[in-house]
Amino acid sequence: MPLLSTIGAGSAKGFNPGVSGPQTITLSKVVMLAGGAGGGGATSAGGATGSGGGGAGGYFVETNVDVNTGTQYTVTVGAGGSAGSQGNTGSSGANSVFAGSDITDLTAIGGGGGRHGQANGVDGGSGGGAGGNGGYTGGAGTSGQGNAGGNSASSLTGPGGGGGKSGVGGNGGYTSAGGPPYYWYNAGAGGSGYSSSELGNTVAGGGGGGGLYYTSAGGYYGAAATGGSGVGGGGGYNGNAGHATAKRGSGGGGGTRTEAANSFVGGNGSGGLVKVYAPQQATATTGSPTENSEGGGVYSYLFESSGSITF
Repeated sequence: MPLLSTIGAGSAKGFNPGVSGPQTITLSKVVMLAGGAGGGGATSAGGATGSGGGGAGGYFVETNVDVNTGTQYTVTVGAGGSAGSQGNTGSSGANSVFAGSDITDLTAIGGGGGRHGQANGVDGGSGGGAGGNGGYTGGAGTSGQGNAGGNSASSLTGPGGGGGKSGVGGNGGYTSAGGPPYYWYNAGAGGSGYSSSELGNTVAGGGGGGGLYYTSAGGYYGAAATGGSGVGGGGGYNGNAGHATAKRGSGGGGGTRTEAANSFVGGNGSGGLVKVYAPQQATATTGSPTENSEGGGVYSYLFESSGSITF
């Protein structure tokens, strides 16, 4: 007579002897991080300053999510947005989604693109920074997921930084109203990211705004700004802007404004992540998530690309 503990020893993952048909289980956590946005493009167009920084992708942790065994749940991991081409606003990041036929979808909203020109920032998980030189506001963030991008409040101020999970994007400013030379049009820094214990990294930092380099007419020099928490891209200053750190759902840096035509680029945003914590192993996955035993019978599945999971 075999011991009960040996029954089903060679069976597939997730086998539960003595139970038939679908069962409800509770996912203790689903960690959602959307793609960060690209910064606005570089330019030499008259009247423009540097471009706004890209907003971070939305981030939140949903707890106690009931799912059913035997049902396939789709996981969409949002890609980062690309930087705006010359004289254009950056692309917003893509949403990350955990979805199934028997649950309410969980959706993290992609970051708002960094704005080029004299215009308000783009709304997103965290908002993109406003374009410089005027009374313009950063894009709004999504409640519970991120923060607004930075503003450009006056004719002397530069572009705003993209918002981050833990802080709003910095506002554009200026060093001194006097001149020449004129130290105007300073960019705002990217909003702070968030130190995620579940993902083991700082994520969702905003991109810094781009600077201005113009040597004629006495000289106009606006400082570029740093990205949020070292994961958002820094703004460009007479050079290329920084890209966001890969797989951190962060915003790219805003492009620079120069006097002469240039081939400089803004920074790209980075893609998001989805991580699922379950009370048993999955019976099937696609998208090659990384499985890890967390102890106490809990297993986690980290998705860096889109796929699916079944329990």
